[in-house]
Amino acid sequence: MVSRFAPVFGEVTESKEHVDHAKETPEGTLALIVLLDQMGRNMYRGSARAFAGDSIARSLAMYMVRRKFHQQLRLVKRSFVYMPLMHAEDMEAQDLSVQMYTELAEQLNAPDEDANNSNFGDYAKLHQQVIRDFGRFPSRNLALGRTSTPEELKWLENPPF
Repeated sequence: MVSRFAPVFGEVTESKEHVDHAKETPEGTLALIVLLDQMGRNMYRGSARAFAGDSIARSLAMYMVRRKFHQQLRLVKRSFVYMPLMHAEDMEAQDLSVQMYTELAEQLNAPDEDANNSNFGDYAKLHQQVIRDFGRFPSRNLALGRTSTPEELKWLENPPF
């Protein structure tokens, strides 16, 4: 995966050209969000590089939600649009994440949907609470060279996710 996607990840995090092109379609925007938010975390786990695409991914997610482009995607795909919001160390994004995931869970639990018993909203609320408590995700401190507070160290002993 790294040999295939790392060059693209690097290009996208360093050039706005790819971002503008991807924003032309909901599927293209989603693809870029998955690359930046999910693949970056998997390719560079444990390093600061894992979070290098976060701000772009968050901007793309906000772009899709504000313009209601996410509504053109199947419900399950929407969950990936909202992940950069849930991963953000920012309360505004966290609040929007909870709203979007709660709405998604309600739609997924509708009688005519295949998926049911979704806990997206609950999981988003767990992330929101961490940001409310600490203003950041303590689990990133080591990778980002941040010093953990005593409260964060205690939280890290038994994180909820």
